[in-house]
Amino acid sequence: MGRYLTKVPVRVTGRHTMMYEMFYILPTRYTDAEIAEIQTKVNGLIEKVGAKVIKEENLGRIRLAYPIKQMRHGSYILNYIEVDSVGEEWAESKVLIDLDKELRMTDEVMRHMIIQLPKGIPDRSFKLESYVAPLSEEEDEARRVKRAIATDPIKVSAPSEEAEPMVREEKTLSMEDLDKKLDEILEANPSDEA
Repeated sequence: MGRYLTKVPVRVTGRHTMMYEMFYILPTRYTDAEIAEIQTKVNGLIEKVGAKVIKEENLGRIRLAYPIKQMRHGSYILNYIEVDSVGEEWAESKVLIDLDKELRMTDEVMRHMIIQLPKGIPDRSFKLESYVAPLSEEEDEARRVKRAIATDPIKVSAPSEEAEPMVREEKTLSMEDLDKKLDEILEANPSDEA
């Protein structure tokens, strides 16, 4: 993720500031206290290369779309950084390239990505949800049947093309028929059934 930067180096003179969004993933083997230490370490790397952290947000632990280094979950961290270049040519891109190298050499960071932001920092907050793989038609039908069986096992049977859906038949009984049936059940000897 971190190998390709979206900003092409531009030759500049004078002073200018650009905002970037840096997103990185940490393995879930770290506790919350260790994650805070790693965030401090990454913030130190950002300042070491000449950028400044404006805002950082821990987005939590989420299941990855695919395993990375035999890990299936990761802690997602989002940073907004500001890169300031004063009079040097290629200064901004050099800072980003150095930051990219430093992050790739950091063992704690599994993946990272740096993208350029438009002016300002977004005020919205993010909520990540776990990745859910798309289902094939057979898996979707199997899940539908399992769900239906769990809710009402009488009405649902395995789907087939020629079979008609089963419907529960309800018989209406009069009060007299109901009393007779109840009397039969109560008068029955339990030893007769065995």
